[in-house]
Order: sequence, then C-alpha cells, then structure tokens
Amino acid sequence: MVDELAHRLHRGGKVKDMHPEAGFQERLTLLEKQFRHAGVLLHKYGRLPLGIERLWTHPRMLDIAQQILGPEIAGHPVWNLRCKTPESLSEGQATVPWHQDISYLDEECWSVLQLTAWVPLVNATLENGCMQMVRGGHKTGRAGTHTCCVGGTWYTEISEDE
Repeated sequence: MVDELAHRLHRGGKVKDMHPEAGFQERLTLLEKQFRHAGVLLHKYGRLPLGIERLWTHPRMLDIAQQILGPEIAGHPVWNLRCKTPESLSEGQATVPWHQDISYLDEECWSVLQLTAWVPLVNATLENGCMQMVRGGHKTGRAGTHTCCVGGTWYTEISEDE
C-alpha cells in the first residue's frame, strides 16, 4: 500500500522521490517529508490488507477473543490501520490523546462487548510512541466524557481529571 501511495503521489506531482530503496519503517516517513500527512491517505483507502486480515483471523487471536467475549464473535465494521510517522512530520497527528475506544462508537453500541487491540508493525518504544494505559481504568464500567477533534484531528480526548 505504501508503494501504491508513492506511485500515486509521484504521478500527481506531490513527491519527486518515491524512495523505492527504503525499508518498511522508513519509506512512509520519507514520503511525508515531501508531502505532509501521506500516512493519513493510507487510512483513507479504507482497505484492510490481507496480512492484517490474516492476523485478525488467526486461530490464536480468535482463541483469545473467545476467552474474553465467549463463542459468538463478529468482526466490527469499524477498523483502523493508522500509520504513525514521527511527530515532527505529523503536526500533532501522531500523538493520540488519552481516550477510551468507546468514544469512537455510537452510544447504542456501548452495551455490546467489544475487543480492541493495538498491534504495532514496528518496534514501539517510549521515544516513537508506545501505547500507555491507566491501570484499572476499565473497572468502573463507565464511559468518560470526551471532547472531539483535538488539535484539528479526528481524535477524541478525555481530560486528565476524568
């Protein structure tokens, strides 16, 4: 998909160098240096790559889901493949604020048990943006109050106090 994006941006005159020699971890970042928010375009494709689909349907992943949700498992129609490039290139779109995933769902879905997962495709460190969680934050069983569209993004945010 990154290769397809590189060709599309090149044909459109948005990038001069498609960086075909760059590896998976570097290529999108190099494209974003030439065309801001190139990674957002990948998200907008609305396609679930076969490799990600295979991960989601892998027997071990389904076994884990069954332990949490029970035997009736259905895929949620909303999925995200979010490309995070360095903050210096993303103008604030790489840092995801504190939130509950439920804030992205319609309230009518709140009573349905749903499993979400964050699966980084590169090594995740404090420096490049690993996920952080509040220990025991799920135990109250309630959804906090979120505000939308933090910093001109589509991210929701929950206040530190909440």
